[in-house]
Amino acid sequence: MTTTVETSNLALLAKSKCAKIQSILKEIEILEKQAAYPNILIVGETGTGKNLVAQAIHELRARHKTGGSVPFEVIGCNEIGETYFNAERARFFGNTKGAFTQATQAQTGGLEKARKGTLFLDFVQYLPRWLQYDLKRALDTEKFRKVGGKREQHLNTQIISATSKNLREPKFDYGLYLRLSMHKIALPPLRERQEDIIPLAEYFLIQAASETGGKPKTLSESAQSQLLEYKWPGNIREFRSVMRNMGFMLEHNVIEADDLMPKLS
Repeated sequence: MTTTVETSNLALLAKSKCAKIQSILKEIEILEKQAAYPNILIVGETGTGKNLVAQAIHELRARHKTGGSVPFEVIGCNEIGETYFNAERARFFGNTKGAFTQATQAQTGGLEKARKGTLFLDFVQYLPRWLQYDLKRALDTEKFRKVGGKREQHLNTQIISATSKNLREPKFDYGLYLRLSMHKIALPPLRERQEDIIPLAEYFLIQAASETGGKPKTLSESAQSQLLEYKWPGNIREFRSVMRNMGFMLEHNVIEADDLMPKLS
């Protein structure tokens, strides 16, 4: 018998029993009911699920949209280099053919691809200073041009940014910070979500079973205690990896504390 599992990020958040997560969900729902799409900054330790929350916000927006799909584009700011400035600008703004040496063809940038939808800037703390000014100018004027282009395009995109660092520091433009953090969401680390640990473990075990077509593995009392005692420095990312490994690799059906120990050391 095949096990099915809800894969929606919104549904996963809704399962949370943590008061802080439920409060975040209420904030998101209020914004969506008002059809308000401010730029949102998600702050949290590495692995707390910032991308999951960004996608959940988008899912809720798409659910309320009638007629057509709502685009969701991602730019990993940690991947932006410091060598080919115009090529990196093109990630955001696009470029015309021949605009710079590497521009062998025209390219559509993230802001245009995400029009009437969401542009998710992951690891926004790594956005280079020179590109911060370009993005701030686009947000100020609500217009932008492709690299090498002359025609101005209207900016009609919600920007959701994620960071594990404090953006209130000199290397990050304060004006851009204000424009990206019109609404701010602070995600708690997993160690502060004790009430979610066992339900999440069961969810990830069911998810693993749905992929293998097998029966979900269960947790003994000693294994549950082990999960609750561990501090999870890698947060949800580490937790998910451990539980899926248990679901895929163990030959027996009941997970014991001894099974977990090598993964938590």
